[in-house]
Amino acid sequence: MPIHRKLTPLLCAALALFAQPAVAERVTRDFNFDWQFHLGADADPLKDPASIAWQPVRLPHDWSIGMDFTQENTGCSTGFLPGGIGWYRKDFKLPESWKDGRVAIVFDGIYRKSQVWLNGREIGGRPSGYVSFAIDLTGLKFGDETNTLLVKADHSTYLDSRWYTGSGIYRNVRLVKTAPTHIPEWGVWVQTPEITDSSAKVTVTTEIAGPQPYQLTVGLLDPAGKTVATAKQSGTGAGTVTVPLTVPDPQRWDLATPRLYTAEIRLEHEGSPLDERSTRFGIRSSEFDAKRGYLLNGRSVKIKGVNLHHDAGAVGAAVPKDIWRERVTKLQSVGVNAIRMAHNPHSPELFELCDEMGMLVMDEFFDEWRVPKDKSLVYLSDNKAPKEAARGYSEIFDEWAERDLKATIRRDRNHPSVIMWSIGNEIEWTYPHYPKSASYTPFSAEEDYHKHPPDFDPVKIRERMAKLHSGPDELLETARQLAGWVRETDPTRPVTSGLVHPSVGYATGYAGALDVVGFNYRAWEYDGAHAMYPEVPIIGSENWGTWPEWREAVKRDFVAGIFIWTGYAYLGEAGPWPRKGLEISLFDYAGFKTPRGHFMECLWVDQPKAWLGTTAAAESEFSLGEDRQWKFTERAYDPPAMKWLRRWEWYDVAPTWNYQKDESTVVQGYSNCETVELFLNGKSLGSQTMAELDDRIAKWLVPFSSGELKLVGSNGGKPVTEDILRTHGEPAAIVLQTDRESLRPNRYDVARVELRLTDAKGVPVIAGEREITFEIDGPARLLGVDNGWEKSVQPYQTNRLTTRHGRALLLLQSTDEPGKITVRARAGDLVSEPAEFTVR
Repeated sequence: MPIHRKLTPLLCAALALFAQPAVAERVTRDFNFDWQFHLGADADPLKDPASIAWQPVRLPHDWSIGMDFTQENTGCSTGFLPGGIGWYRKDFKLPESWKDGRVAIVFDGIYRKSQVWLNGREIGGRPSGYVSFAIDLTGLKFGDETNTLLVKADHSTYLDSRWYTGSGIYRNVRLVKTAPTHIPEWGVWVQTPEITDSSAKVTVTTEIAGPQPYQLTVGLLDPAGKTVATAKQSGTGAGTVTVPLTVPDPQRWDLATPRLYTAEIRLEHEGSPLDERSTRFGIRSSEFDAKRGYLLNGRSVKIKGVNLHHDAGAVGAAVPKDIWRERVTKLQSVGVNAIRMAHNPHSPELFELCDEMGMLVMDEFFDEWRVPKDKSLVYLSDNKAPKEAARGYSEIFDEWAERDLKATIRRDRNHPSVIMWSIGNEIEWTYPHYPKSASYTPFSAEEDYHKHPPDFDPVKIRERMAKLHSGPDELLETARQLAGWVRETDPTRPVTSGLVHPSVGYATGYAGALDVVGFNYRAWEYDGAHAMYPEVPIIGSENWGTWPEWREAVKRDFVAGIFIWTGYAYLGEAGPWPRKGLEISLFDYAGFKTPRGHFMECLWVDQPKAWLGTTAAAESEFSLGEDRQWKFTERAYDPPAMKWLRRWEWYDVAPTWNYQKDESTVVQGYSNCETVELFLNGKSLGSQTMAELDDRIAKWLVPFSSGELKLVGSNGGKPVTEDILRTHGEPAAIVLQTDRESLRPNRYDVARVELRLTDAKGVPVIAGEREITFEIDGPARLLGVDNGWEKSVQPYQTNRLTTRHGRALLLLQSTDEPGKITVRARAGDLVSEPAEFTVR
């Protein structure tokens, strides 16, 4: 009998598969357009398709931000915007040429509890609202037949977070076609284990899925696009391939020079393409040292960071890349060099921009672990809600935490901007024996822990804990488990967490599970921690944003730096109505710089700067005593429960010089100059030396007189900068300013139109608000309007709003049509000159 007749059917099938020609290489389709949407649990498109009233939408889409602010079925924790259940539908066709390939859909984020159906069959989903995921689309139709994709986003637990999350398919979606043998999504990992001035060793690890034999080619391109290294390797079937390469004369990724290389990986079978991937990476060294702080490329860098939530004012959680670019640019303008992605994974576009623009990143996974944080009763009585509405991630932690954490690391680990992984934020609050175990001498743990440094003696702390808690320490066990999962997936970056009671965390071993210990609002504890645990690196992971906090980090080499809460204002975690969020940031919701932003710029930027702000003395927290010393007085809050916010809020100050004649005013001056001098209508009111001021705020008590108030900053006795406030009249003109002159007809580009009210002399109007109507003509999509105020509950997706401090913002996005966009603004009889954009 001929030998070929003895081949098993399985072997025959395998040989036939290997003999088949490969389908065409990878194709990626933008899958953001031509969707339909229905909000409400009143109908089910699976059981009764005719019952659904679909509305056309494009992705990314956050349905909550497009709704009215309301107190009904909402809460201040999430910004008084509704959740609900949303359905998305997309009908599409695929060419016959795709039939022999593998097709997947990739979602960068769906909030929340998503389920996906293809042609009536459920194929996957993700309960987490922050994690990117891919689903193989098996059961597709090709040619003239139509496929129907259904996605359900269940955000009926509308208070599942302590801040605004958004709702729906709020990040990008793409369709990916490859050969059956291919490189999975996020299947390439680039490492740079050895770097010198003359060369860098680079390892490219590639996952292979599928059965065919393959030839793998890896090429490395320098920042100019020139190939500087190549390598090849062959193999068969699924597995992981690591290819070492050497880059000569490496150009390092750094803050001022964020140079990016590209790894191109090509997969072939007998000369026919199977798949091709490319990923950018940076060649840089990154290290946290217990004595020297943070070292980037061997150089000590003090981290000047901010925390950011993932929403962005009028667009909610569906944030176009242009808006993130504008926000990162503004943060860098005030000296920020790092972002903590609080407190869950952010969009891929923001990581890309941090790579491109030279921004360091703390990538964070969780705000709660197995035990939920209080979301239904946070801070204020008006946030009471059914417990059912506050069910969150803790309920799925045991099932999903490992998968979500590892998936996020796989997605983000090629970004040179990412310098550490954070496994949690203030988890101690969910285990009450932790904060109660803190030891204070001579104070008790019930005293204000913000004012008294604790005793770091681990024996005393453990004795207290033993009286409060027996049995296994679940917090410690979970921390070790999470840190282990991180190191399994990426051992090249340190693990951190934001601790609210570091002294207890050190004593229990929680801090020992970490590589870098994050201190949340504990700048006065640095010395005690370092004295007791000198080999453990420290970072100020969360801070209010004051001079004493920055001073404590600057004068200690062993403190890597700080992250301020927050860089931009965010929705949620506020109240009572109508306070929809917290403007305690460097920039407000609309992207206008706040007084705190000006203050921190004076600490973090060397370019000479001076800034003026004023308050009526009767309303100011500062008062001048009979001894001519300035005193601080806590402001009154209604309800009193809001007193906790005093630590986060900035002083009640605004850039205005409009008061009643002779009204007593408190003038604040911020500067990075050696001295500042205040002038009123050309007359000096005295100078002050900034280094002599405990809070770095110069203050004057000034009777109001209309005219010009000027602050002059001097170095070496010579004036180098100034800031001027002028008394304004009634609004007489509307001035529009744009951030660009042209857009591309790509349906993604975004333009900012900033509005300012001025008087007849062109002086900006601070008091004298007006209702504005924007008139838009041409190929543009209105994204939203905003005035930046935390107490504005005007809807965002409209062309009308009332100004705040004489300012407002309009956001526009291009369509797919070329042409000219013209914008005018109207307020009664006032009409602006047009702002124009060319779309080409």
